[in-house]
Amino acid sequence: MKIEKLNMNQIKDALPLVWEVFCKYEATDYPENGKQAFWDAIHDMDYLNALRAYGAFIDGKLIGMIALRNEGSHIALFFVDGQYHRQGIGRKLFEASLTENTNSRITVHSSEYAQEIYARLGFVRKGEMQEEGGIRYIPMERRLRMATPILHTKRLTLRPIKENDIDAIFDCWMQDEDVSRYMCWKASDDIDDTREFVNFELENLCNEKWNRWIIELTVTAEIIGTCLIYFNDEEKNWDISYNLGKKYWGKGYVTEAMTEVIRYAVDVLHMEECIAVHAVENPASGKVIEKLGFVFEKEVPYECSDGEIVTMGRFYRYKVTNRKSCKHAI
Repeated sequence: MKIEKLNMNQIKDALPLVWEVFCKYEATDYPENGKQAFWDAIHDMDYLNALRAYGAFIDGKLIGMIALRNEGSHIALFFVDGQYHRQGIGRKLFEASLTENTNSRITVHSSEYAQEIYARLGFVRKGEMQEEGGIRYIPMERRLRMATPILHTKRLTLRPIKENDIDAIFDCWMQDEDVSRYMCWKASDDIDDTREFVNFELENLCNEKWNRWIIELTVTAEIIGTCLIYFNDEEKNWDISYNLGKKYWGKGYVTEAMTEVIRYAVDVLHMEECIAVHAVENPASGKVIEKLGFVFEKEVPYECSDGEIVTMGRFYRYKVTNRKSCKHAI
C-alpha cells in the first residue's frame, strides 16, 4: 500500500469512492436533505479547493482518502473502501495527514457509525448528536502533540520521513559500513532492511518521545542523512543520534541540523537535559557534541554495528540552565 498527498484531479477522482462509502455506512439514517447537502458539498469547488487530502493506493487503485480543512485543524472527509475496513488503512491515512499538521488539536464531525473508529484514533466526544441542514454528526476532538515538524536552517531542511524515501536512504547510508561502523545499527545491502526502518519511523511520527528527521539540502532537496532525539524510558533521559552519507562528511551539516533539533527540544518538548555518547574511535562525532554545548562526564562501555564492535564510548550531558537564553547558547 502507498499513501500520497492528492492533487485536485485526484481529489475529484476520489469523489465516487467518498459518495459510495458515505451512502453505505454513514447515511443510512440521514434524511434526504442531508444526503443532498453532503452531495452538494463534495461537488463544490470552493470546498474542494480548501482541502488538504491524502490517498491510500494499492496497485495504483485508490482505496481510501482523508481530507482536512481549516489549515489541517478539521477532518472534512475520511473514507475507506468497505472491503479494506479493519486493516489499519484508516490509521495510516490519519497518521500521514499529521506530517504537515502544526495544530494543537484536530476536530471532526463524526457520524454515529464512525465514532468508535475515531475513538480508536484518540478522539473524544465533545457533545451530543447535532444536525445542520440534515447532516447529523457528533462533535469529536483529539489533542495533538505536533507530529515531528519541518525545521529549517540556513542550508538544510529537516522533515519527517516518508515512505518514498526508502531508495534514497538505502543509497545514501543504510548499505554503507563506513557510516554504520560506530552506530548502533549495522549496514545492510538488503533494501528490505531499509524498508523495515522506514516503516518503524512512520509508525512513530506522532510519538512525542521519538523525533526523527530526514536531513535535506534545501536548495536541491537532496537527502543527505538523518537525525533523532528521543526519550529513553528505561534511563529516563533524552538522547540524540545522527548520521550522514559519507560524501557529506566534514561540511558542518550535522552541527547545523542538531543545533536546530536541540532548540526545538528545549522550546517545544521542554527538555531539561540530554545525553550523548560516541565511540572513542570516532572523535569527529565528539567535536559535534561539544559544539552543541554538551559536557564530557565519563567513559562508558559502548557497542556498535549491532553489537559486532565492542569498545569504549565518551559520555556527555547537556543541561538547560537558562531557558530564556538557550536559543543563543547553542
